[in-house]
Amino acid sequence: MLFTYFSFDKEGKPYYRLTSGEEITTHYIEFGTKLTLKFDTSQRFCTGGHDLGTYNSWACPEHAEVDKKYEQCKQCMDKTGFNPAFYHSSTISHQQEGYNQQPHNLYLAYFDDSNLKVGISHTRRGMSRLLEQGARAAIVLDEFASANVARQYEARLCRLRWINENIKLSRKIELIEATEFNAEHAAEVLTDAKQRIEAETSISFKGGKVENLNKYYGSTAGLSSLNDMSEQAIISGTVKACIGSLLVTQCGEDQLVMPLKKFVGYKVTISNEIVLVSLPLKQPSLF
Repeated sequence: MLFTYFSFDKEGKPYYRLTSGEEITTHYIEFGTKLTLKFDTSQRFCTGGHDLGTYNSWACPEHAEVDKKYEQCKQCMDKTGFNPAFYHSSTISHQQEGYNQQPHNLYLAYFDDSNLKVGISHTRRGMSRLLEQGARAAIVLDEFASANVARQYEARLCRLRWINENIKLSRKIELIEATEFNAEHAAEVLTDAKQRIEAETSISFKGGKVENLNKYYGSTAGLSSLNDMSEQAIISGTVKACIGSLLVTQCGEDQLVMPLKKFVGYKVTISNEIVLVSLPLKQPSLF
């Protein structure tokens, strides 16, 4: 089976999709259950395509192998026509143009006190985009008629030095290990940040409700000394949490983490049994 997609549904439940031949199936990640995912990273295959208008997905008709830096073959990429960084491109597809003309949200996401991120997402996606990123809380600052307008405001906020446009995956893991999330405190930080943004940019935003996204991620307290299983390409144990695409399991005395989005396009073997895994070597402390 091919691991082709990971996201959260409208109720905030994490799920992934598998493709076998032409068949696409959806599987939910259930907290507290036993799970083993083992990926074959020797070859990467096209994840298929996606209709930006209907949200329907299809399996790659050629089941094409792709370079490991890509998720789609050229045929599926062209048919989908989606470019998340459309504002850096000189040309965009007609599919992207239609998608961009629909309402988009401008959001401010909280990872910890020093890591706030601004971004835009299609309004129809609700909180899915924020949940995929693993934001612990967020404010939708405003809704705009198109992605092009929303991007103008996003670019303006990105010029503020204390706001991030991107947060690296490795940094997200570090923040999970170092930070105990407090919803009330996060709400205060985001509310203060919105007021600071408005003061520094002279822009007033209509949104203000803080969403506690952490409540969708499972058991997030006490996550420390996480073993990143990316190089081993296997994770096993009892599912504790899924913070964005970072799946966390308890395997004996050890806590394991794996960024599931990193493995889309790879073949996977799935089991409801816990197996022994080799932990990654960690650099010893100098003190």
